[in-house]
Amino acid sequence: MKIASWWPLAQLIWCSQRLVLSPPSQDRATPTGSAHPAQPASTAQTSESQDAGNQEALLEKVATENNITSAHVKKLVSQASYLKPKKAASDYNILVHFKAKELNDGRPAGARYAMKDIHAMVKEDEDLMGIQNNKEAMAELRDKYDEEKADTQVTATRVSKRAAAKFIAGKIDGFQQEANFIAKATDAVCFRVVACGTFESSIQSGYFGRGPVDDFLWNTFNVGVQEFTYLFQDYCCT
Repeated sequence: MKIASWWPLAQLIWCSQRLVLSPPSQDRATPTGSAHPAQPASTAQTSESQDAGNQEALLEKVATENNITSAHVKKLVSQASYLKPKKAASDYNILVHFKAKELNDGRPAGARYAMKDIHAMVKEDEDLMGIQNNKEAMAELRDKYDEEKADTQVTATRVSKRAAAKFIAGKIDGFQQEANFIAKATDAVCFRVVACGTFESSIQSGYFGRGPVDDFLWNTFNVGVQEFTYLFQDYCCT
């Protein structure tokens, strides 16, 4: 299936998540001294009905524009996931990080302080806890923390390259399973090529997908899918 108009679908997904994440409003008593009266239940229900109506309208619009059923669009929306932004470390957690580093650096694994003991030591360290009240000092400490985390990620990437062949082999095996799932869930077809990016790479090139990929490549480029993969690999390595 090809989505001709992706923006209505994006609106539909946003609207559906809003309805799921926001429970129905209930009539709540106004706290003593509050300047704003509680919203009447009828008004809240009307707002929810409007949201639901907007969602149905978007659903029908996407279905009509793409010549599919509204039930199919509902299925796609129900499978959509959204990403949550990564939460920044709190000031206290940064203090704990550096306290743990101070206490455990150079110690063997079996002799390191437990986290519960480190938390207790942080709370007893008045100088360390006082940094939270110093914006400049806390900002410098946070910058140092972020730099260390970035360095750790780079190191992890370098280490992972030594085990890349084993890891990538497992990921490649999963590509075909993903293609099968996508085709079954949405009637969509897909095509992937994995090829060596350099002559030093130990990855075995391959192709994965569902649909008339080989016929398409022969009719359009006069090459089969296997030859197409090798041509792509040769292009990347030269």
